[in-house]
Amino acid sequence: MYNAKLFSQATLGSFANLIPFLIGVLLVGSLNSNLFSGSRYMYAAARQGHLPTCFSCVNTETDSPRVAILAQSALAIAISFVGDLDALIGYVMFGFWAQRVFTLVALLIIRHNRIPVHPEAVRVPLWCIYAFLAITVALVVIPIFQEFSVTALAIGICLIGFVMYFVFVHPNVLPTWMYILNERTTFVCSVVFDCLPDLKPGVGSAFLPTSDSSQALLPKRCSSARLSEEDSLPDLHSDEKNVLRRNGSSTGFKLFVPTSLVDLITDVQ
Repeated sequence: MYNAKLFSQATLGSFANLIPFLIGVLLVGSLNSNLFSGSRYMYAAARQGHLPTCFSCVNTETDSPRVAILAQSALAIAISFVGDLDALIGYVMFGFWAQRVFTLVALLIIRHNRIPVHPEAVRVPLWCIYAFLAITVALVVIPIFQEFSVTALAIGICLIGFVMYFVFVHPNVLPTWMYILNERTTFVCSVVFDCLPDLKPGVGSAFLPTSDSSQALLPKRCSSARLSEEDSLPDLHSDEKNVLRRNGSSTGFKLFVPTSLVDLITDVQ
């Protein structure tokens, strides 16, 4: 911001006094968009089963992932007090472009292997994907040689993420106390934030205890997850809702609710 102010004073004269204000407005807008997009990443990861179920909780009326938004805000505030600001920006930007690299590689795998996708998905020419991939790879590789002390920590965090995946996500069975903790935290978040957890098909059973009574709750809850033609189409679940409207069936759309929460809803009704 300071450099922008000096440049504006030299080129714009008295109008330069408004530049810091305009930059502040742009920063607030960028912060708002990044906050909500970042929370959607956390929500999607929880919905896939890569994070605790509580982060997949969405409000039943607005479909907003309230728990993920609060967690993202808390993490952003906490991280802002750690270390140098320039180094923090370096960590974030390295992770940002590394994420783009993995996303583009996954997109290329989908295109070359002809993996089925949503019929309304936007398709772009392959040369655009390869060009953007080359740019993102350069933005990831160049900082490694220019600022290795900054990127080394970011790489270490990514490696820790891989380790966490193979320890907590990849196994089919986890310790019982983790299931209990997952269920209780989801219940508390559902009550406090007035929301319900939402997991993809096949993920809910992996987070329930192996008892028959708990497994029987999945189809019971799924049967009530239907949408009418009057329902709105928020961004969060557009794919699933389009499927429901075309097929008139809830196949492929499940909501996972812990045992205690289902009992609570039943008692209230």
